[in-house]
Amino acid sequence: MRIFGIDPGSERTGYGCVETDGSRHRIVVCGAISTPASASFPDKLLHIHSQLTALLHDCRPECVAIENLFHAVNVRSALKLGHARGVAMLAAVEAGVPVMEYTPAEIKRAVVGYGRAEKHQV
Repeated sequence: MRIFGIDPGSERTGYGCVETDGSRHRIVVCGAISTPASASFPDKLLHIHSQLTALLHDCRPECVAIENLFHAVNVRSALKLGHARGVAMLAAVEAGVPVMEYTPAEIKRAVVGYGRAEKHQV
């Protein structure tokens, strides 16, 4: 099975594609999509969408896993993150790939074994 994971952000969107047979895992590709600092917010969203569309076409995953929204102190940041999630989900749906949403704690627990792991541990 091929799973494409997305960690959305308006400035930098992380991604990774893993192939697994249940016991062995292989990284297909991973990286980050950085948006141009001088670009308008709509152009940043277009850039994220375009790059993810190309990556999904190349990787041909069976599902997309994306981080679910969490509580944020800064409302403006939360709204921007929501927009980035939206274009990421749109790219997956356009590619015909089912989307699964996970909380940060669920992702950390699956990767590290501890739901409160620090970012550098993941």
